Amino acid sequence: SHLRPSYFFSAARRALFKIASFLPLGPWSGLMGTKVRTVCVVINYSFCSGGMILFNKLTMHHLPYPSLVSIVQFGLCTLVILVLKHGGYIECDALDMHKIKPYMVYNLAFVVSIYANMKALEGSNVDTVIVFRSCVPLALSILEWMFMNRELPDLRSALALGMILLGATGYVFLDSAFKLNGWAAYSWLTTWTMLLCFLMVFGKMIVDQVTMQSMWGNVYYTNCLSIVPMMCLGLSGEAQTWANVQMTSRATVFLALSSLVGIGLSYTGWECRGALSATTYGLVGLMCKLLPATVNALIWDKHASLAGGLCLVVCLMGGAMYKQAPLRPEVKTAKSPLDNLPETSPCPSFLHEEGEQKTRTDDE
Repeated sequence: SHLRPSYFFSAARRALFKIASFLPLGPWSGLMGTKVRTVCVVINYSFCSGGMILFNKLTMHHLPYPSLVSIVQFGLCTLVILVLKHGGYIECDALDMHKIKPYMVYNLAFVVSIYANMKALEGSNVDTVIVFRSCVPLALSILEWMFMNRELPDLRSALALGMILLGATGYVFLDSAFKLNGWAAYSWLTTWTMLLCFLMVFGKMIVDQVTMQSMWGNVYYTNCLSIVPMMCLGLSGEAQTWANVQMTSRATVFLALSSLVGIGLSYTGWECRGALSATTYGLVGLMCKLLPATVNALIWDKHASLAGGLCLVVCLMGGAMYKQAPLRPEVKTAKSPLDNLPETSPCPSFLHEEGEQKTRTDDE
């Protein structure tokens, strides 16, 4: 009987630790090992990414105003971070002009990508978004070879990327939206895909080069600095329809849920950028889309046909087969700048003469 209380509290501490390890709170990250922490971050990102695309689709169904929804999501995320910061629960960097500059280009591309994603979800289904998303690893492997000193994919990875491209092409031609609207139905998806590739590569560079107290700083900078650009984007083409907004109870619930999931997605997304390479980060984001695709097939009347679903499976299988390309040989080992100097450097003649004069003086 004397052991029961201590055993109970010990079990409670272990349970709280397991729960806390899956929460995106900075103070808990130091209690876990690197591998365990990386796995937890990937799992968190997978759930948040899969849930975000589903909740965004539900929100857009009841509240078809992409820029307005994004502004609310950015504002709520910024507010939550400030509350947690002033409460002492997290560490977050204040706005600094030296740190804002690298985020200016990123935030502009981020805002346009969010808007393009919202517009894409208006006229297409979740499966279509996933297939376009599956083309991102192919582009990232080329971008990493061009800008991040990585080798081109090997034969296995090339075949995997070919499966992704083949499955995506087959799905495009079998999808009902393509048959009805042609390539115009995919203009927003193409724009979103190109911006997503840029954000993954440029975001990885920001994580490596800009020092923050914690990943909450990256989340704060991204969301806070995106509010004004999104407002400008909304005022230019959507503000005239804001007067017709009808906030039903379902719209409010889905908007709140998408905002909360967006906070977790922002945090875990930046942590994945810091722990993984750009291509691996893209593949993780692709693989975690299978759950919302399955849910989408059970809910929406615009889901893909059986043949389209098989093409989707081919895309996901190709993504699972991909193997990260290694770094190029010349950048695997860092060379010292002194290695470029000759082994023996000639000494000027006047130094020899000066040395001989000093020796003679000492002898005298």
